[in-house]
Amino acid sequence: MPVKQYQITFLRSLKFFTLPKHRPKLDDLIRLYTERKIANYSTALKIAKNLSGNTGAPKVAIQMLEKYYDAPPAKDRNKKVADENNLKTYFIKGKVRTMSKYSKRTNKGTKTYDKEYRDEFPEAKEVRANSLEAAKKLFIQQATADFESNEYSKLTVVEGVDIVSTTPLTAYKKGDQGDTLMKAVKFPKYDFIPSDDKLLLNEGFCVVDQFVGIYGPKIKKTHQVIFHRDVQRVLRSPGDD
Repeated sequence: MPVKQYQITFLRSLKFFTLPKHRPKLDDLIRLYTERKIANYSTALKIAKNLSGNTGAPKVAIQMLEKYYDAPPAKDRNKKVADENNLKTYFIKGKVRTMSKYSKRTNKGTKTYDKEYRDEFPEAKEVRANSLEAAKKLFIQQATADFESNEYSKLTVVEGVDIVSTTPLTAYKKGDQGDTLMKAVKFPKYDFIPSDDKLLLNEGFCVVDQFVGIYGPKIKKTHQVIFHRDVQRVLRSPGDD
């Protein structure tokens, strides 16, 4: 499962609460999680919170951290397990539905606000399992673990995971990147407006060139500057006028 930027950002923010002598260990933790030697965010978060804790918590965190320095990355571990158990690899896409609530620490304790915030996030993973149904269950478990958190001022729970598509990795074939449109620098063919390659005059302005070239002779005062002005007028909200 990929490392998400917001996870790294939060782990780094814990430096403020961590004693200076333990901050290099927090840097190590972030590196190990980024390298996927620590596979789960929940594990990384637990160690980070202990590093920033009091009394004996940092010592426990350092002991937990030691075993990950020489660990292989999660991708290598997963591949080894898959090879040993003859597991199949599936590429699964889905949507994760979350609910978040915020809280605030005061002198009288922690105040939790009643308002709930609901979001939907796309998620995609390679999952190894011995069947498609097992892969789906594993995807849901991993997605839930990735998104659920109970940080200092924000609680996030997963209300549901919807699977959009499942594809065996064997269905994909290796291809030359030169065949990719962006790599091959080929102009896309439009189907929502007529397209004529002879109208392409300016690099990076294919849509404008197509529109002005085709409709310019038919619509009075249609040229590049007017086109940009009209597009901005359409995009501008009513309250901006």
